[in-house]
Amino acid sequence: MGVVVNEAESRLLNDLADALDHLVADEGWRHDEIDDNADSHVRAMLVGESVTVPVDDGGLELGRWQSILAVECDGPRSRTLDIRVH
Repeated sequence: MGVVVNEAESRLLNDLADALDHLVADEGWRHDEIDDNADSHVRAMLVGESVTVPVDDGGLELGRWQSILAVECDGPRSRTLDIRVH
């Protein structure tokens, strides 16, 4: 799973999924000999596993249309997210 900050508009989310599918082939990876999900690992590496968002007066400082999005690369499945405020 990856985490990004972007607009949570359905067509854009579909475009993101299509872009990751275009960038990362589903097969031909050496790691697939172990558990057949190497493409998911590569997608997650491209997206990244964390984001940093400023907090001001108790609220997230996101742009007008921005949201924090979990990008599932190997699912669907249940996930746990850790949120840390420093």
